[in-house]
Amino acid sequence: MIIDIHTHCKQIKDYSVFNAFLEKTDVVCSYGIHPWYAEQFTWENFLLLEKLVQQENCVAIGECGLDKNTTVDWSIQTACFEAQIQLSEKFQKPLIIHCVKAIQELILLKRRFQPKQPWIFHGFRKTGVLQQLLDEGFYISIGHALFIDNQLQEAVKHLSLQQLFLETDDKEFPIFQLYEKVAEIKDVALSEVEKQIEMNFRKMIHHN
Repeated sequence: MIIDIHTHCKQIKDYSVFNAFLEKTDVVCSYGIHPWYAEQFTWENFLLLEKLVQQENCVAIGECGLDKNTTVDWSIQTACFEAQIQLSEKFQKPLIIHCVKAIQELILLKRRFQPKQPWIFHGFRKTGVLQQLLDEGFYISIGHALFIDNQLQEAVKHLSLQQLFLETDDKEFPIFQLYEKVAEIKDVALSEVEKQIEMNFRKMIHHN
């Protein structure tokens, strides 16, 4: 089974987790309020989000998180993210996290909430904090950057497959190519990469 843990692309394949922003969909998906749109975090939207994440096809909450590159007020971002952390715990669904220039704030929130649900750091590229995130119990999701980022490739050599996911995010390319790249970098059989990421996925969605 090939898992695409986070995609915005319209051409959804089986076992892709499609990120739907407050939109109803019949495919396997995650629902969340991105920090760029945290100003839309009204009580009505929160109630809608709470309803959507209870749907059977929703397997995760997100993407959500913190972003210091956006002009959205920090206190609004934080309140929006914390509300989604609470939804994650209430409905026992993992978080898919967007984080830009806020690694330490993210870690402090994880320590404060002590979540039982998995947290997946999507679009990972910051190799300098990789070990810190792993030590804090994050899953790492890597996308198209793996094809072009030498430092990221070097980090993947030493990254356990047990904490890894792969994603297409907003790029249009076959997720299978990322699986092949990981197998090449780690010098392991492609089937080993497929099997472990499938196990990670099953563990994630059945975590309680």
